[in-house]
Amino acid sequence: MSMIIDHELNYLRFDVPNSEANLNAQHYGGKPRTVGAYYMSENSDACREFLSQMQGKYYFDVNLCLKNAQEVISFLKKNNYADAYRDKLIPQEKQIEALQWFISSGEYFYEISAPTINENAKYLKLDNNDSFITGIKTLILGDLCSLYFKKIGTDGYVIYLDRSPKFDEIIENNTILKWIQKKEEL
Repeated sequence: MSMIIDHELNYLRFDVPNSEANLNAQHYGGKPRTVGAYYMSENSDACREFLSQMQGKYYFDVNLCLKNAQEVISFLKKNNYADAYRDKLIPQEKQIEALQWFISSGEYFYEISAPTINENAKYLKLDNNDSFITGIKTLILGDLCSLYFKKIGTDGYVIYLDRSPKFDEIIENNTILKWIQKKEEL
C-alpha cells in the first residue's frame, strides 16, 4: 500500500492492495481478518502534518462514496468480473443499498472520530468499531480503489473512496481475468 500526499490538490491518498483490503473486498485468498489500518509508506510525520496532528473534523462524503462505488461495481458486474472477488461483490451491493438508505434519510456527510497512528508509527487507523467505517471498507476493493482525505480549510477533512489511479491499467492488462483464473486454481 502506498500513501501519496498531493499538496497542490490538497489531498492524501491511500492506494489499497488486495492483501490490505477488507476480507470481503479481496479478490482471492486472504486470511479471515479485517484490515484495520493503512500503511503510511514510512512517512508518518508527513501524514501527521497533513492531517493537522490528528485534530480537526473528519467527514465521509456519503454521496461521493456511493457514486464512485456504484460506478466501479457496475463496471465490474457488466463485464462479468464479479467472479474475481471472494463473495462475487454481494457484500458491496448490500453496502451500496445501505448508503442509499442513509442518504434517503437526508444525511450526506458522516462525521467520524479523528484517525490515529499505531504504536509503531507505520499505520493510520480509522475506528473499526464504527459500523459506517467498516461498511465503507467493504467498498474499497483491493487494487482497484483508493481512499482519499481532502483537506478543507486548515483542519477539516472530507474522506471518500474512488477508483485507484491504476484502475484503467488493471482493466487494460486483463489483470482481473488473471485473478479469476488464480481463484479457480485455489
